[in-house]
Formats: sequence, C-alpha cells, structure tokens
Amino acid sequence: MLENSPPGKKYDQKEYQRAYYLRNREKTLARQRNRRLANPKLFQERSRRSDEKRKDAKRAKGEEWKEINQERWNAYLKEYYIINKERIQNYNKGWDKRNPQSRNAIWQRHRARKIDQLGEWPISETEMIEALWSEQDASCYYCGTSLSLGFDLEHMLPLSRGGLHDWRNVCLSCRTCNLKKHTLTAKEFFAREGVGPYGRGQS
Repeated sequence: MLENSPPGKKYDQKEYQRAYYLRNREKTLARQRNRRLANPKLFQERSRRSDEKRKDAKRAKGEEWKEINQERWNAYLKEYYIINKERIQNYNKGWDKRNPQSRNAIWQRHRARKIDQLGEWPISETEMIEALWSEQDASCYYCGTSLSLGFDLEHMLPLSRGGLHDWRNVCLSCRTCNLKKHTLTAKEFFAREGVGPYGRGQS
C-alpha cells in the first residue's frame, strides 16, 4: 500500500504510475530522450517489434472503419487521386517495370474475378510464378525457349473456354506461344504444332 493512501483503499499500480508520471513528466521525457539518443538502434528495433505486434490489430481496425465509413473513404480516395494523379501514374508505371511478375499476376486475378472464374490458390500467384519458374527451368511450357526476355502466366484451358484462373490450370509461356495458342487448349495446341511440352516430340 502507498504511503499516505486512505485507510482501506486498495493499491492500484496503474494509478500510482500515472500519478508518478504526471508529477515527474519533464524528468521522465528527458530521461527517455537521452536513452534514445544513446541507443538509437535499440529503440528502432523496439519500435519495429511493437509495430509488428500491433500491425494486424491496426489493419483490422482500419478495415472496420472503412466499412462503416465507406462513402467517406471512397470520397477521400477519389479526391486524393485527382490531386496526385500524375505522381500516382508515374509510380505505377515504375512499379510495373520493376515487378513484372506481380503485375502479371494482379492483372490475371482481376480479369478472372471480373468474369467470375477465379479458382483456388493455396499460395499467391507471385509465389506460384516463382515455383513454376523453377519447375519449368525458366523455359516456355509449350516450346522450351528461355523465358528470360519475358513470359506470361498462361491458362492451359483458356478462360474463354470455361477454364478457371486456378493453380492447376496455369503454366509459364513465352509471349509468342501465348499469342499463337490464342483460344486453343494446351492439348489442341500441342496437336496442331506436332510437339509435346517444352517442344519435345509427342509421346
């Protein structure tokens, strides 16, 4: 129990700490400031860990606010885009060039969702592209040429023929094969070209 506390009053640590802080605010702030200056890396790491712990809670709170204030949020986004249109467009163009795999994946998902043909993805499209890149040895699934100059995330059963944007229905192809295949299925394309996967002879 604290000294001079009223008889019978239960000790409250939080109340005591708050009262102590208010009495010694300037000293406490100066001490914290000196510690940060003496150990900047330590405090940066503490701040990073704290932000990491609160990240999910902050994101959930933000999403809840947007849902409740949807009209206000949409109006803010519209106004922000109008004010920063040129800067946003320049940033997006630069991001697309730096992240071709992610850009391809985002476009494919958007296209599939628009026509209600989005399938299952146990991992993200970007991670799937990385896995296919390794599995296909950076080669086009249809002709076997190197994909180092560019590639497409290609649907073996086209969306226009009822295929899903699904991890079991995609491969990496060179741009030439993707254009030549057009709306054919992978099986139809191999039959027309007289080859098998990676340009090998048909079995």
